[in-house]
Amino acid sequence: MRVAHRTFDPHRWVNDMETFYLAIDVGTGSVRAALVDSRGTVRQIAAHEHEQIVPRYGWSKQRPADWWAGAARSIREVLERVPGAAEKVAAVCACGQMHGTVLIDADGQLTRDTAPLWNDKRTFAQVAQFRARHEESSYLHKTANPATPAWPAFKLWWIKEHDPESYDRARTVFMPKDYVNFRLTGERACDWNDASTSFLMDPVTRTWSRDMLDLLGLDASKLAPLDILGQVTKEAAAATGLREGTPVLVGGADYPVSVLGSGVHGAGLASDITGTSSIITVLADTPMLHPEVSNLATCDGAWGRFMLLDSGGDAMRWARRAFHENALSYDAIAQKAASAPVGCEGLFFLPYLTGERLGDHTNSRAVLRHRGQARAGASASRGAGGCRVRRAAAYRADPARRREHRTAGRGERRREGIVVAEHQGEHVSHADSRARASGVRRDGLRDSRRHRARPVRASHRCRERLRGLRTRSAARSARQRHLRPHDADLRAALCERATVLRRSRPARHRLSRIRTMIKAILWDMDGTLADSEALHLSTLVAVLAKHGIEAGEEMHPLIFGKTGREVHALCRERFGLSTDFEAWSAFRAQAYLDGAPHLVPRPGALEVYRAAKRAGIAQGIVSNSVRMLLEVNLRALGLEEPHLVTVSANDVRMGKPSPEPYERAAWLLRVTPDDAVVVEDSPTGARAALAANMRVLAWPLDDAGAALFPAEAQIVRTPRELAAALGLDTSTIPEHDDHA
Repeated sequence: MRVAHRTFDPHRWVNDMETFYLAIDVGTGSVRAALVDSRGTVRQIAAHEHEQIVPRYGWSKQRPADWWAGAARSIREVLERVPGAAEKVAAVCACGQMHGTVLIDADGQLTRDTAPLWNDKRTFAQVAQFRARHEESSYLHKTANPATPAWPAFKLWWIKEHDPESYDRARTVFMPKDYVNFRLTGERACDWNDASTSFLMDPVTRTWSRDMLDLLGLDASKLAPLDILGQVTKEAAAATGLREGTPVLVGGADYPVSVLGSGVHGAGLASDITGTSSIITVLADTPMLHPEVSNLATCDGAWGRFMLLDSGGDAMRWARRAFHENALSYDAIAQKAASAPVGCEGLFFLPYLTGERLGDHTNSRAVLRHRGQARAGASASRGAGGCRVRRAAAYRADPARRREHRTAGRGERRREGIVVAEHQGEHVSHADSRARASGVRRDGLRDSRRHRARPVRASHRCRERLRGLRTRSAARSARQRHLRPHDADLRAALCERATVLRRSRPARHRLSRIRTMIKAILWDMDGTLADSEALHLSTLVAVLAKHGIEAGEEMHPLIFGKTGREVHALCRERFGLSTDFEAWSAFRAQAYLDGAPHLVPRPGALEVYRAAKRAGIAQGIVSNSVRMLLEVNLRALGLEEPHLVTVSANDVRMGKPSPEPYERAAWLLRVTPDDAVVVEDSPTGARAALAANMRVLAWPLDDAGAALFPAEAQIVRTPRELAAALGLDTSTIPEHDDHA
């Protein structure tokens, strides 16, 4: 950001005691607004969450309108809590999640309702195409960054190819916080933080690079100017409660603002920040031009050389949910984890939940090397959510062989950084480093040399296993390997071709195509393999009765095919159920376990399953139930097979009708969606499979249920008809299904 300079006046902090600054943070999970006084004390803070939309593997998007709505509400709330605060706000400054690509037209209207986020990987095909055409040496010096799916340049390329109308109508491209700034001021601007990681900024001149725009075929006129912003408009004042004319700065991206707020400034210092992602940064005077190192222009004019995992704190959240520990705090979970031996007896977790930007899943190794090569005498600061867990921070400090500090100032480091930026924008010099680090206290993390060797040895073993996995994977042909979940564009192209072929053929030919092209069968569990619908209904009725609620058979169509959370929400709305989800789930799980010994397979289902196994067809099981109940069903049916691929509600972010469970199963089986057939008894599951571009054999429990399935699903009514549709030997298959 551009700032004016003058000598730092320490008395200003006292004289302006009643001056406030408003800090806005447009995060991935929520928008937060904080009212901070001139001493750096947070007087009020408010937050409003917004939805992260994940319609398929590799995709991640949000609605910019939600960001503005959350920002306006949060600003109004903090101002209302402090009488007269709106008149005393000296400046407004925002930071936000990076790389999210927002398009608006000449009238300031969105050309797309949603914006792809920083962790969206749909641009993998564009990145691969760019890398194939251009050597790294031809563009690294022009961008200071390697080509990755995160950068807005490739998101624009994707939009230009897949939504040309929206691209053509667009007048300006914004990052998330820029859109909020636009709604505040009506001005269009971007900052150096976001611009430097767009893959479109010249690192020498810090202006938009004509060379890169030409290489990517993008329009320079759509890029916002890099400049100071403006003032709060009359419309924004009405929406937020701010005073019209209040100065608004361009601000910065959330991660570099957090670095600044942690007191890390100037070459030679390092930062380790864990939020949704995990980012390690070393500050220097110049960027590092390396194919696996990214670079960012920092708030104080230096360069941040950084590497990251897209799933940092997100991996901790995933583990917390996967192991049914939602009731425990992260500190409590860390204490439990601390009792495990270093290296966990050879159990390794690869935190690539949303894919990675660079390398072949070797970023963790590169991060360790990068930290170890930081020059002697360098110190590091840790901040944000993941580093509040002291045990986790200490483990991460060991491999660096450096004395490290965990920031312990009150509140988020982003708020501290924004306030420093606002003082800079108000003409306070940023030459005095003490002003930037004011209010930041530090805890020293012990230098545990005695324990360092064990995690390092464990990392070496993990590396060897990864090398073996990559060697075996490379030996398979491209046709045999399934596209990774974040290869969304390539997979979508295959699925689109398959869909066109399927719909262009007459119905009488579709059956023969299933027989000849099938490589995998994906089974639903409840109602399809297991005759468990009655048990699920009886357990629900029993749990409701325990809470004084009467219910019966009429609940079956309401809960059919729904996840546990959806059923819980239904009961809260319909019956006023007051029990929280965790307690309710525990009651329901215990009731299901009590009835599980009497569970039987659906007549004919296991015979078809075994016939497919004899035919050498790969099979998987996909359920909306949690892992524990799925394992109970597998045990009751005798399907506890060593290499059986299973997907439960704990293994995905969204259950059916999202396509994610079936997409994950296909990925684990290493087949494309075009080569998989799904067997389902519920319309919800059928819609999930169709959304994953898979063929569906609908096996309803009765004739009435058959009418509820999508038209694209092929109805089968008996086990023998199901086996025939799969091209299997029908001689051992029962002719009738007792349900039919």
